[in-house]
Amino acid sequence: MAETQRSVRQSVSSSIYELANLVDWDLKNVQDHLRLLEKYGVMSTRRSRGKREVRVPEALFAQIALKIAI
Repeated sequence: MAETQRSVRQSVSSSIYELANLVDWDLKNVQDHLRLLEKYGVMSTRRSRGKREVRVPEALFAQIALKIAI
């Protein structure tokens, strides 16, 4: 999942399909990862209108610090 977010942040993907090609993953896997990241408030998608309406992924943060107590 971190790879998905990093790729979104570092690229100018114009669609989820383009992002899937960029990371060389199956489209469904990228959609599943984005849904999970959206659920946790790390990613979002916006609708873009052109010839057809597409969902454009957006990273909400440049960095995420994870602190785990053991």
